Order: sequence, then structure tokens, then C-alpha cells
Amino acid sequence: MYNIVEKTDPDGRQRDGLTVPSAEPSQDTQGDLRRRIEFLERPALAKAASGVALSLGIAEIDGALPGGGLAPASVHEVCGASSLTPALGFSAALLGRAAGRTGTVLWCRRSGELYAPGLTAFGLRPDNLIVVQAKSDKDILWTMEEGLRSGALSAVLGEPGTISPIALRRLQLAAETGGTMGLLLGLEKHQTVSASAMTRWRVETAESRHPLGPWPGVSSWQVDLMRCRNGARGSWRVEWRDGYANDNPQTGGPDSDSKAGHFALVEPLRHGPHQTPRSHAGGADFELTRLAV
Repeated sequence: MYNIVEKTDPDGRQRDGLTVPSAEPSQDTQGDLRRRIEFLERPALAKAASGVALSLGIAEIDGALPGGGLAPASVHEVCGASSLTPALGFSAALLGRAAGRTGTVLWCRRSGELYAPGLTAFGLRPDNLIVVQAKSDKDILWTMEEGLRSGALSAVLGEPGTISPIALRRLQLAAETGGTMGLLLGLEKHQTVSASAMTRWRVETAESRHPLGPWPGVSSWQVDLMRCRNGARGSWRVEWRDGYANDNPQTGGPDSDSKAGHFALVEPLRHGPHQTPRSHAGGADFELTRLAV
């Protein structure tokens, strides 16, 4: 790395106006560089801390995040390990929580229609969701920047496919300017290893069962917090309960007190699934397993 100078630097050799380091950086130099980077990041961290963090509503997860939730004025990465579907559902739930009752959120993507009834379960409706379909990743990033910088939105979600460290840094600066939370959705293998994002999440599908019978259960995910600036890493299994069977197991119908939907932590099995004795009826062999959730 070369630095332009006006006069001879006592720590190096001047050559055509360039200082050429004569040796590898010392420990003192590396320490000074870390302090300078920390100093440059302070405004962004301070601005993020000054806003209201987006709580996930689960104390165990919120407690691992600085400020008790996802920091505002920051970019957060959500990636799928092998499939984008679970990460998409988890991101939609976060976006719905960010919209709340009065906010508006922006979703930027290239192709594919979003399923409106499914989005409603996550709190996303035509009156609080703006969807932009762009022709290229470049257009997606431009739209995200404008949305983040405007300060008029509660959150911005984008699916740019691949993204460079410079583009990610630009999104972070736009988020700081507008005080808006950004979500980047993509496959883990396409995500950029960068320090610009405040958090990085990996989401996979987890087993889910309906409490009343052999029907599809609620959305369930294995969520791993892979990176968190000034926070802790962690791993949890969570469900999204939108007011149906799992919230009102007596009737299996909607619960009027839980219309908005919420995250719920699924406790791990301490001693494995409870096994009931095998029962024999008409020569058939049945084995029943009850999940403790």
C-alpha cells in the first residue's frame, strides 16, 4: 500500500512522491490501525444504538443482540444454507415485524411473484408493503440504496444474488443516512464475507408438526446467528405462530388475541422424544412419538 507524501518520511524511503514501507507492519502499527477503524465505526454504531432496535420477541435471542434486537440504521444478512425458502420466510417475518401497524417496508427482487396470502400470515399487506421487481442486481442495489437513504421506510429487504464488499458498504452508509434497517437475503455460498453488515444469520428448515393431526404445521426454522458486531453468536429453533392452530389448540381456529403473529422459541428435547409403548391392532404395528415443544 502506498501513501502520497509531500516530503521524505523518516520511516520509509521516498520514491517519486511515494513512500515505500521498508518492512512488515509492526504490532504497534497494527494496533493503531485497529484503533483508527474502531474510531471510524463509532458514528455508525452510535446512530444504530440511538434508534429503536427491532425485537424478535424472544428474550434468549434479543439478549444476544446489542440493544435488545436488530439494530436500526444497519444492514443485516439472512442466508439460506442450501435453499432460499427458509431464509425467505424468516426474512418476511422480520419485515412484517418492522412494518408493525403503521410502517411501510420495501422488498426488492428480480423475478417471481410473491404469494399474498402467505405474506399476510407474516403481517405484510398491500397497504404496508412495496414490491419492486428489477431487471438486474445493479438495479436492486440502487433501489435498496434509495429506499434506505430516504428515511421514509421502516425497513428495506433485497435479494441481489451476489454483492461485493463495496456495494455492501454503500448499503450500510445509506442505512446510516436514513436511519433505516436493511435486510440482505441470499444463499450462503453467494454472500460476501464482510464486516460491513451488523449481523449475519443462517436459516434452515426445522421439523414442524400440527398439534391436532397429520396436517402441515407452522413455519419452523433452525436459526444460527453466525456473526454479530458487539454481540454474541447463538443457535435457536424458532416457529412463527400466526394465530392459528398452535395458538389455540383447543379449537384449531384463529385466536383473536394473536392476529399479528409472533416468533416462538422451541425448547430442545432434554431426553429425546417421549416414546409410548407399541400398540398392536389387527396385526398392525404402531409406534407413537410425542414431541415436547
